[in-house]
Amino acid sequence: MAIKSVSIRAIRGIRHEITLPLDGKSWLIHGDNGTGKSSIERALRWALLGTEVPSEDESLSSEASCRRHVLEAADSPRVTVELSKGQSQGRIEVNSSGSDSDDVGTVFQSACRRGNPFLRRLDLLDFLNFKPSDRFR
Repeated sequence: MAIKSVSIRAIRGIRHEITLPLDGKSWLIHGDNGTGKSSIERALRWALLGTEVPSEDESLSSEASCRRHVLEAADSPRVTVELSKGQSQGRIEVNSSGSDSDDVGTVFQSACRRGNPFLRRLDLLDFLNFKPSDRFR
């Protein structure tokens, strides 16, 4: 199963809905400070892992922290992930009321929670600094 598209609304710096057409490809988010990279990552973490950030710090992981730069109503944040593989389709949607996924989406979320699908810059640098023989231990 692959991510076909991601739609994000009212999450951190993303005020109005944006849709990212991924079409099942891996992608790298790169850009200047303040351009929305972290907003996209936190939105995906919320939809796929059930958390906004990889931190237990309330100031970073609360809904309020994800909404800190947004002027939209507090009940409007939403992330929708469309999935596809051949003829099979799936969907995951999270909003302030909770989460709604079809069977395919639920399986995809479970797989994401078993193996973290995110590679952050710090993780990549750590990996590159390991000796080649130690990278996969």
